[in-house]
Amino acid sequence: MKSEKGITLASLIIYVITMLVVVALISVVTGYFYKNVQLTTDSNIAMKQYTQFNSYFGEEISKSGNKILNAGIKPSKTNYIAFSSNNVYTYSEESKAIYRNDTKICENVDQCSFMYELKDGRYTIYVDFKSGDFDRTGDHAIIYNIKDVIYERKTV
Repeated sequence: MKSEKGITLASLIIYVITMLVVVALISVVTGYFYKNVQLTTDSNIAMKQYTQFNSYFGEEISKSGNKILNAGIKPSKTNYIAFSSNNVYTYSEESKAIYRNDTKICENVDQCSFMYELKDGRYTIYVDFKSGDFDRTGDHAIIYNIKDVIYERKTV
C-alpha cells in the first residue's frame, strides 16, 4: 500500500473554517475592548478637567487671609469670582474654558458658575461644574469653605 501523506480536501476545509471562527472571535473581543477604552478615555478627559480646576481653586482658597471680593456674571456671559489675592477665575461660555486671570486652566467645560455666601465669619463657595459625563451641578455642586476670614475688631 501507498503511504498517504498530505492533507485531504475535507481536513483543509475544516482548518479554514476553524481559523475563520477564531479570527472572528478575536475581532469581536478586540472591538469591545477598543470601544471600552474610548469610553474610558472620554470619561478621563472630563475628570482631568475637574482635577485641574480643583487643584488651582483649592490652592486659592487655602491661602491665609484670602477673601472674596466679588462674584457674578459679566455681560459677555462669563461667570467669575474675584479674590483679594488679585486672582480672578472666569468661565467663558463662548470658549467653554475656565481662566485664572488670563491663563486657561481648563477646557471643554460645558458649565461652570460661582456663587458664595458669608455666614458666621466663613465664606462658603458653591461651584456648579459640568464637563462631559462629569456633572457636579445643582444639589451635587462642589462646596468650598474658607474658614480663616480675618475681621478687624474695634475695641471700645
